[in-house]
Amino acid sequence: MHTAYNTIEERVDLVFADLSAPLRDKPLAFWRKVVNEAGAKILAKQEGFGIDSYVLSESSLFVFDDRMVMITCGATTLLDGAIGFARRMADEKLARFVYQRRGLPEASSKEFRERLSHIRAELGPRLGAAVVDGDTVLFHPPPQRPRLGEGRICAQLMMRKLNPRVEAIFRGPADRSRERAIAGLGLQELVKGFQVLDHHFTPFGYSLNAIGESEYYTIHISPQGPQSFASFEFDGHVRNEVGQCLRRLLSVFAPKDHRLEILHPGRSLNLAGFSSGARWETHALGFNDSRSLLVTEVSASASA
Repeated sequence: MHTAYNTIEERVDLVFADLSAPLRDKPLAFWRKVVNEAGAKILAKQEGFGIDSYVLSESSLFVFDDRMVMITCGATTLLDGAIGFARRMADEKLARFVYQRRGLPEASSKEFRERLSHIRAELGPRLGAAVVDGDTVLFHPPPQRPRLGEGRICAQLMMRKLNPRVEAIFRGPADRSRERAIAGLGLQELVKGFQVLDHHFTPFGYSLNAIGESEYYTIHISPQGPQSFASFEFDGHVRNEVGQCLRRLLSVFAPKDHRLEILHPGRSLNLAGFSSGARWETHALGFNDSRSLLVTEVSASASA
């Protein structure tokens, strides 16, 4: 991880249908190559019941039986890793390809368009139609439907200019235990029943992955400098604890700016449990009767 965590994150989410063998059966050397092509390194791995979790030098990787999610930051080449992975899976049916480039302030639209052109040039007709909204593109390879799965959401929270008290928890060299980090973030209840893998970076920085049978949480913190930064992502089933966790993180980190995005596979979503009072923007991503919502909450100062 860089000395100062970049406030731009990139994310890819590839789903396959009718695989000849589960992705989790791929050897560690396979995933090392994918991650290395993305400009990062695998620091640690944890095998779960339905998901394998990897802490990377530049964020995280999650591997399901039929799905791969990778998040990177800093001077990485995420798309090189994702495209190389897709090519190695050329004989399999690609059911969904999602790419996001998100940040505080918002990531450059020009750079996003350049990356979108790069994906199309490299993978071509295999991707099918695309829906683009802001910093998110959802490709719909025929004849698959680009669904997240019924009753699931992907909630992504980015925070900048953090509470100095939280920064101090992750800057102090005295106690770098997992227990102190989880307690300091108020995540004790959230990670109950989850397998946790974390890493303290030198000199500063912290990453934590938590995996259940079909869900994951991940958090990344860069506590130093005037642009201290943290990001949190949950991928799993809609439930009250997730909204409570998001509100708790906003309360604990007390960021000057934040951006919350929720991708939901449906035509409507009750946002009451997630909102912190800032404004929401709602957009539809989908094709015909296959529809997802991308809703975004931006704090008043996020564009400053």
